[in-house]
Amino acid sequence: MKKIYFLSLVFTIGFCLVLGSCRSGNRKKQNVVATQTYRSNIRYAQGFWLEQHENYRLLHIKDPQSETSSEYTFALRQRGTHPELPPHIPVLDLPIRGVICMTSLQLSNFIKLGATSQVVGISSTRFLNNATIRQQLAEGKTQKIGIEGNFDAEIIMNLAPDLILISPFKQGGYDAMKEVDIPLVPHLGYKETTPLGQAEWIKFVGLLIGEEEKANKIFNEIEQKYND
Repeated sequence: MKKIYFLSLVFTIGFCLVLGSCRSGNRKKQNVVATQTYRSNIRYAQGFWLEQHENYRLLHIKDPQSETSSEYTFALRQRGTHPELPPHIPVLDLPIRGVICMTSLQLSNFIKLGATSQVVGISSTRFLNNATIRQQLAEGKTQKIGIEGNFDAEIIMNLAPDLILISPFKQGGYDAMKEVDIPLVPHLGYKETTPLGQAEWIKFVGLLIGEEEKANKIFNEIEQKYND
């Protein structure tokens, strides 16, 4: 009788362990699949990727040409929501309503997305040929903030952008801009080593302005033309 009871107990414990392991394995597998599915949307760019969580996302940015460069991480949440976020990580409320662009590559993403109205400031007009941006400058809807190493902090604060796109590995005098307490977000499209990797940063901007679907569509067209 004791032997039968002992065998029954062993079987019950073993069954619970196997069942628990299966459930844990299924949960782990589901999480991995969800993350991989989300990451698979970034196919060529090596400088940024996303980590999906229940009520927020983590945006990771890194120099695609260096294995040892610093990694920048931002917590992304929908504007008006207050999910519990990891501590000590800068938070970006999306979609952004105003941005300052430092390079023509950054600006070109907004132009392609038809989102120039979100560009409240730029650093230079030397190579600016876009009629819409020039019109916004003439009307004061977009303003020049100065040149690299000599940015006008007062203009920047008056513009009150949600974030400033920067190129941190260039000598841009960004240390002075930290005093204005506006998130400085690296845009490293220029560091990508492939044309499609560089072009895919339009998805990065689409993410920030709430136009991910449109950005994906534009990139797919670029990819098709490139491959053809």
